[in-house]
Amino acid sequence: TDHLVQTISGQKTEAPSDPTETIFKDRLTLIRSKIEMVLLQLKWRREIHDKVLYDIDQDDVRADNLLLEMGPGAYFVGGDRLAVERMKFDLERQKRMEKVGYFKDTAILNKELKESLIEYLGETRKSSFVSELEV
Repeated sequence: TDHLVQTISGQKTEAPSDPTETIFKDRLTLIRSKIEMVLLQLKWRREIHDKVLYDIDQDDVRADNLLLEMGPGAYFVGGDRLAVERMKFDLERQKRMEKVGYFKDTAILNKELKESLIEYLGETRKSSFVSELEV
């Protein structure tokens, strides 16, 4: 994503004198901003995803430690062991739900990114075509 942002940002041009070029430049700037925003949202969602999974894994380790602290009593089916086992199942369910949520969120953002990149490519082609016609 950083490479894409640098590539798109690096294509900024100086202020054109022709009104047609100004329109294209403004459109390209707007589309670049949209792409940068989508990329930023993808990055933020990834950071949230990683943090949530890390926290769930930490809770799972704590549950394992509770089982270890029970000593030999952990091998007998009792109320305490069942509570810890339920906790572990809930943590696994939360992890699956987070993965599904992450996939859904990033799928929507990736679709938006793809559409914006296609729009950007179209605008750059139109701009270069108009520039060639004016020469």
